[in-house]
Amino acid sequence: MSIDLPAWWYPLLERARHARAEDFTRLRTPATGGRPSAVLVLLGEEEPG
Repeated sequence: MSIDLPAWWYPLLERARHARAEDFTRLRTPATGGRPSAVLVLLGEEEPG
């Protein structure tokens, strides 16, 4: 199965491949403690209007 991705996807993918934690937050992850977490991001195309 092959999926055609929109043109805007490729620059985003390239940036994500090289992203560091510092690119997303100013707060450092604590050396101890903390908790497991995740972020869900939905990206999609929609007709204008």
